[in-house]
This record gives sequence, C-alpha cells and structure tokens, in this order.
Amino acid sequence: MKILYNQLKSRKQAGEKLSFEALTDEQLFQLYVKENTVAPMIADLFDVSVRQFAERRRCLGTTLRELAITVERERLSRAS
Repeated sequence: MKILYNQLKSRKQAGEKLSFEALTDEQLFQLYVKENTVAPMIADLFDVSVRQFAERRRCLGTTLRELAITVERERLSRAS
C-alpha cells in the first residue's frame, strides 16, 4: 500500500507545493523501495524530472533498490 505516496499526493492535490529538496532520504526510501513507487510518479509529485530524481537517488551512494536487497538479505541471514 502506498501510504506516504497517497498522503503526499493528497497534499499536492490540495494545492501544496511539495519540496523535493525537503524530502528526506528515509522518505525517499519509503516511497521508492517499501511502497514500490516508480520514479515517474515520484518525480511528478515534486514537479521534477525523472532524471533529477535518478540523480538524487544516485547521490545516496547506491541505488535504493540495491540497498533494500542488501538489507533484506542481511535480515534473512540473521533469521536463519
């Protein structure tokens, strides 16, 4: 379920200008990895290009999906 995405979308539809710069890394991780929101949808929320979104994602040092896979593998290895 896209909880954060739907909250942000509602705010945008109500007329709020969402700031891409104010989006935290945790929120970006939530949107992109946990909620599996595709880049064009996130970019549209913040009125930025998909390229700008991709650059921000790359600035984290790795793609968020790679990070999520690593985190999940570590969690699974600890559980076994």
